[in-house]
Amino acid sequence: ALDRKKPFLVGILCSLAILFRPTYASYAAIFLLWYSMNRSESSRDIYRNNAARLALGILCPTIFVVILYGALGGLKDLWDATIIFNLKVYSGAGASFSFWEPVRFYASSAIAAMFAILYLWKKERASLYLWAGLFAASVLSLLLLYRHSVYHYHPAMTFFLLISAIGWVRVTDIVARKWRGARFVIPAIVLMFFIFMTFRANTVQLVLA
Repeated sequence: ALDRKKPFLVGILCSLAILFRPTYASYAAIFLLWYSMNRSESSRDIYRNNAARLALGILCPTIFVVILYGALGGLKDLWDATIIFNLKVYSGAGASFSFWEPVRFYASSAIAAMFAILYLWKKERASLYLWAGLFAASVLSLLLLYRHSVYHYHPAMTFFLLISAIGWVRVTDIVARKWRGARFVIPAIVLMFFIFMTFRANTVQLVLA
């Protein structure tokens, strides 16, 4: 999607995400904005066509599911499962945990993420814009879901770890200019740290205790 190609396929994937969890509709909004952006007057029609194809891709699976449920007499079940259930369960009431509790276990990657942001701002600003939009959409979904479960953090943390990985590569490159061993030592330390944190399972223990 970064090069604004295959908008119909991207739309289908967005639609599947929305059908899985309606709060992921924010991803579709980000991609619609992304495909609608034009860099010059001469390319405006191209971007409009791409946005239209994306919208069509978003609608097709959704319409298909609605028609399928309607044919089976299950429109009420679809409405209850996708709309009513989410409004009742994730209405902002009920038990939850501290917003920052799971986040702090990723805090060590914040420095690497800053390196990545600075690098992308200079070299690949378009990539940074798209990442920022998708990350914001993930955080919005998390807030709407009211933090009932740790797995609600997964989309946002996935995008965060993705950009932090770029940052760790950047940090490694910088240090390797002075010390060649950094190309092996830094990735090994980062990998061992996250393996340790994963098997320690302290995020689940502290959040769900």
